[in-house]
Amino acid sequence: MPKGDSKERKGKGPARRPTAPHVLSEDLDQSDTDGSNSTSEVDDTPEQSRPSRMIRPSTASSQENIRKHHTDMVSELSEMFSLKSKEWRSICCQVKMMQYLSTRDMGDVKEMFGLCETLKKKGIIKYGEYSTLQDILVKCDVEAGKTIDKYTKKICGESEGQPQAKRQRTDEGVGPQQSTGSDGAAAGSLDLSSFITEESWRRELKTEFTKDYFKGIESKLAGDYANKTQVFPPKDRIFHAFNVTPFDKVKVVILGQDPYHNDGQAMGMAFSVPPGVKPPRSLKNIYKEITNDDKIKNFTTPSHGNLEAWAKRGVFLLNATLTTAAHQSNSHAKYGWQKFTNRVIQIISENCSGVVFILMGNFAHKKESLIDETKHSIIKTAHPSPLSYKKFENCKCFSMADAALLMNKRDKMDWSL
Repeated sequence: MPKGDSKERKGKGPARRPTAPHVLSEDLDQSDTDGSNSTSEVDDTPEQSRPSRMIRPSTASSQENIRKHHTDMVSELSEMFSLKSKEWRSICCQVKMMQYLSTRDMGDVKEMFGLCETLKKKGIIKYGEYSTLQDILVKCDVEAGKTIDKYTKKICGESEGQPQAKRQRTDEGVGPQQSTGSDGAAAGSLDLSSFITEESWRRELKTEFTKDYFKGIESKLAGDYANKTQVFPPKDRIFHAFNVTPFDKVKVVILGQDPYHNDGQAMGMAFSVPPGVKPPRSLKNIYKEITNDDKIKNFTTPSHGNLEAWAKRGVFLLNATLTTAAHQSNSHAKYGWQKFTNRVIQIISENCSGVVFILMGNFAHKKESLIDETKHSIIKTAHPSPLSYKKFENCKCFSMADAALLMNKRDKMDWSL
């Protein structure tokens, strides 16, 4: 944004607000307690054509919509981000609504940081919550990342003496520094392939384990562990989806974005949480969709969120990024995981037949180019997040998956849990 754009220019009248690119409503639907829920990951797959429905830039009526939806958004964001402070929820709500209505005036962004700094000084919000705010703001405008980063440095980094290397900066892909010995080598080593115990997947992925990008993932995670950074899911659960669903048993692929980032939630399967953990909102909406689908007769909404039963029957619950730092959604977006999971999708496409891919939300839709549509079925829907549920509702994607399986002479799924 040019200097002085937010002020009145001499002799030229009030400055005009820059026109923001239109924001698609499905682009906003990934926010939940998981990464399917959160800042958009770096993606090296080609952009797909997007739906024509758009939300226009801010107008007077848009501002009225902000006020109208403010209460609902505070409630939703409170649950999605596990926020505790009323003031903090209010800030997140305003920023989220700016994104939702495609308003990206940098003066508003700076005002948000000003409020945030005031609340920080009063002790109402903590350092870690700045990362969440930064993630949300980066979603408002990728180009604004540099400006946003400047303000986060000023507010929560340099001004408090926080080591810059330990800040997870998803907009620039900077992760924690690795601990090094006197010779400069990374402290410790990590053999990620040892956590894939299912032999069919080990056979299919053995070439990937030797590639430089995979060694880079191992190096970054080894540094995290050496620095005592809490990483979700636990090591032995990073590849849980692979170990429960053998390669030759894959019938349906459901793609998520990144693991849940709150304590006890991530278990290495997209959308799934361990027994005893409350099902997140997106998963509840998935349950609701199956319950309301009159072509699926054997489903009763469970009280738990554990989807292992599906996985054992051939539903491969794959996240595009397989790890995240605790309480920092999408913080491992640039670790290299997407190169690995993109290759996983390609291997399924190349070496299996009659698989149904359910792609929920625009992020997942981008993976369509990795799939051979002459051999497999692709079902595209909105994301089940509360922010896009109205578009996801009654999509019938699960009964459509059954129909596609039958068409490919395979048994339909048992969706019971």
